[in-house]
Amino acid sequence: MSTPEARRRLLEQAATRLGGVEQLEKKLGMTRGAMKRYLEGAAAVPDALFLRLVDLLSEQWRSEGQPPPAKDPKSKRR
Repeated sequence: MSTPEARRRLLEQAATRLGGVEQLEKKLGMTRGAMKRYLEGAAAVPDALFLRLVDLLSEQWRSEGQPPPAKDPKSKRR
């Protein structure tokens, strides 16, 4: 399970890695208003969007020939 803050950070990371917020909005078929609410933390990132973000980032890492980042050693989840 992920926290709302972790999901918001993943959204930010996806925007950075995929060419900016506008590009991410296009890839996800989202409106600017919805994206803004998620990025500001005014609305929680829903499960379906979270899973799409994970898929997009996984595809990006594979296309770059990089493995996904290692699990955060500070994480309490094992």
